[in-house]
Order: sequence, then C-alpha cells, then structure tokens
Amino acid sequence: MKRWLPYREHLHTGDWQVHTTWSDGTSSIFDYCAEAKRRGLNLVAFTEHVRRTLQYDFWAYVREVEEARQHFTDLILLAGCEAKVLNTAGDLDAPPEVLEGCDLVLAAFHSFHPPEDYIEAVETMLCNPKVDGWAHPTLYAKKHGIALDDKQENRLVQLCIDHEVLIEFNSKHQVPSASLREKIIASRAPFIYGSDAHCVSELGRRD
Repeated sequence: MKRWLPYREHLHTGDWQVHTTWSDGTSSIFDYCAEAKRRGLNLVAFTEHVRRTLQYDFWAYVREVEEARQHFTDLILLAGCEAKVLNTAGDLDAPPEVLEGCDLVLAAFHSFHPPEDYIEAVETMLCNPKVDGWAHPTLYAKKHGIALDDKQENRLVQLCIDHEVLIEFNSKHQVPSASLREKIIASRAPFIYGSDAHCVSELGRRD
C-alpha cells in the first residue's frame, strides 16, 4: 500500500512539497507549521532533498518533524524526501533506509542523460514501488524541449493510476501543462498540490 493512502482526503487541501533549513530551504519546520495554521492548511509534507551520500542527519530531521507533531496536534505533518531519478531503471538517488523509513517519497528529474531516454526513465520510475509521488512532472521535458505527444501523456497518466503515484501540480514551476492537468483530472488520476516552498512566504501557493 502506498504511504499516502491514509491521507487521501487531504490531497487537495495540504501542501505536499516543502523544503526547510535541513536541505536547501530558508525556514524551519516550526516556522512552516505556524504559517500552515495561519493559512488554514491541514497537511504539510516536508520533502527534503536527499542524495545517496547525505550531507545532514536525516533521522534528526525526522525527529524534529515528530517534535512538531507533538506541538501542532491539529496538523498532519509528513517527514518525506525528494530524490532524483538516476537512470532508465528508475533508481533513486537516496539511501535505501531513507526510502524505506520516511513518510513520503517524491521522485524528480533534475538532470538526466541522455535526454532521449527520459520517457523510458519516467515510465520505469512510476513503476518503482518506493515512489509515492512525481515531483514537478514534465519540468525536465519543458526545460529541454522534449515534447510529449497525446499517447505518451496518456500512458504516463495511466501508469500513475495503475501504480497509485501522486502527480504534483507544482505552483513554482507551473507544471504540468494546462492540457495535461485536464487529462489528469478527467481520468481521476491521484494528484496533489505542491508549492515547492523554500521559505514560509511560499507555503500553500496554488498559482
């Protein structure tokens, strides 16, 4: 069972991609929680960047999220990660214990070579049982001029449905496109809203 399923009623009312001072954000976990209460959010998914060789104590970060849960008892707080896709096998740049032990795993394409293998890599990533969500979907394609046709888009959406992978509507990068969002909504694929916040002022953005 995918880890997001217990929170299915909050897919469209929370912020599912947030970065704090533990990785490359500028605001703390507690700052985000206070802002979430002020804005009326009921779920915040902290999704710190990870690599196979971590530059910080991931489990100390998880403990801090737990401390915040004790203080902000009316918020659902997830201690997750964002990991980049490494190859066409869909492998992620994260330690196995992190992929097993955190509350949510978002997979992302930050760089990928060769670009012509991108679609294959997306497909295999979506089949990876450790992946709960697809972060800023198609952003890599948008940046590198990779055009997806209707058949490819429909196949990716169907894979998300088949493998219960959340598709992020990312406000920072304005992806996926309006036409792809329409397909996602029409097909009833699971989707979430992510601000990709790196400071509290960005939390909960939907533009």
